[in-house]
Amino acid sequence: MPNSLLKKNIFANFFGNTWGSLMALVFVPFYIHFLGIEAYGLIAIFGTLQAMFAILDMGITPTINREMARLSAKPGGAQQMRDLIRTIELIYWAIAVIIGVVVISLSSFIAQEWINTTHLSSGVIQDAVYIMGVCVFFRWPLSLYSGALMGLQQQVLFNKIGVIINTAGSAVTLIFLWLVSPTIKMFFICQIVISLIHTLTVGLTLWRKVPEGEGRAIVNWGLIPGIWRFSAGSGGTAFLGVILSQMDKIILSRMLPLDVFGYYSIASAIATRLKSIYGPVTIAIYPHFSRLVELDNQEQLRGIYHKGCQFMSILIFPVAAIIAFFSHEILLLWMQNQEIAEQASLIVSILVAGRALNGVLQLPYMLQLAHGWTSLGFFVNLFAVILLVPLLVLMTIYYGVYGAAGVWLILNIGYISISIQIMHHKIFPADKWVWYGVDVGLPMLIAFTIAGIWRLMYSDFSNNYYMFLSLVCTSILSLFCTAIATPFGRELMMGLLQKVAPIYLLNMMQKKRGL
Repeated sequence: MPNSLLKKNIFANFFGNTWGSLMALVFVPFYIHFLGIEAYGLIAIFGTLQAMFAILDMGITPTINREMARLSAKPGGAQQMRDLIRTIELIYWAIAVIIGVVVISLSSFIAQEWINTTHLSSGVIQDAVYIMGVCVFFRWPLSLYSGALMGLQQQVLFNKIGVIINTAGSAVTLIFLWLVSPTIKMFFICQIVISLIHTLTVGLTLWRKVPEGEGRAIVNWGLIPGIWRFSAGSGGTAFLGVILSQMDKIILSRMLPLDVFGYYSIASAIATRLKSIYGPVTIAIYPHFSRLVELDNQEQLRGIYHKGCQFMSILIFPVAAIIAFFSHEILLLWMQNQEIAEQASLIVSILVAGRALNGVLQLPYMLQLAHGWTSLGFFVNLFAVILLVPLLVLMTIYYGVYGAAGVWLILNIGYISISIQIMHHKIFPADKWVWYGVDVGLPMLIAFTIAGIWRLMYSDFSNNYYMFLSLVCTSILSLFCTAIATPFGRELMMGLLQKVAPIYLLNMMQKKRGL
């Protein structure tokens, strides 16, 4: 894949994810205003349900992504590509039916036995969960179509569709809450319509972009044995990953009042926004990794890997450091609510630190998948589940939401310490300390040091304008210093300088001639 296409894909993914995060930041305070903090807790439970049912993906999404990228580099792979999509599509819609039925069947139990609420009645909650089941049914196949479209390098088009539908959907939802009915039931009815439109649009777009084969696409069960091992390995890893990432929400949704869970969900939503920063790079580079492994181009693969990891550090650590040290101020600017800022700020700081470490682990994991190596992720996650799930329960019992957040940070410190060591023993063994020191360690140290010093120097942010300006300036300084600390960052800045400097000099010469 040409580097120009890789850059376009990264930019498109970055814009799409950033826009989605911006929409969340803009609309969430309005949702809380119209629905209340308990209803927002239900929205968070909806997100947790979707994440938990991702277990049933069984590794299909990363598999279809990898297969589309691999077959696109293989002569005569178009018909196999079409048949594979048709076959997995049938499986995916069958799973969607099962998920919808399960959620609807559990609606009464969830409403009456699981959720602790003060203001919402069990009947309202049961209706909301029932509608969640229908919504999950329509939204579930979207991940399949998205993965295939990404593997075909149609990431610019995919993000255009997502930006348009999600923006329009959020706006329409808000209008209906404002003018028709400010209820959680209305919110989820709107989500059903949005999910249906989004899934059908991406699905139809995929079939228009798949190369023409020798004949029409057919269900071919003979293709499954060729991908089942990779799918099972990545699916097992994803299964354990979902347990690890969602266990805190499951435990807290059961043990805490719904309003307190709502505060935790707000903090989690902010931490998850970091994914909009590193997710675009991961999505764009993974198919590129797969192509280079298929072509056995190790030299280019190594170069892209390290540049990608350094780029990840430049993107993640300055933002994470600012959010971690100034979580209270950011929540206050966002929500304009002192109680929410006080309740959620420490949780935000802990979760963001863990999410930042998780972000820099994504490209090493994608490199493993590109090589077809799924066992490492599976066994590392299995060990983490055995060790940390009991710890999560105990920490939640004794320390509440802060204990649950702390376990997420411990988990990712363990990943950094163990999985990277094992991976680089097999893949690029001479590059391990380059990753720890150059790619990740130094950028992280610089970003958190700058943010920490600024936190100590300036503690009074009573003026919102000064607060915002201070955070922006600190972010720019941290980003600049982190960038120049890495070889790839210096390369980017030199390239930018070489482009900008001639234009500046030319403008100066023209002004002098004009004088």
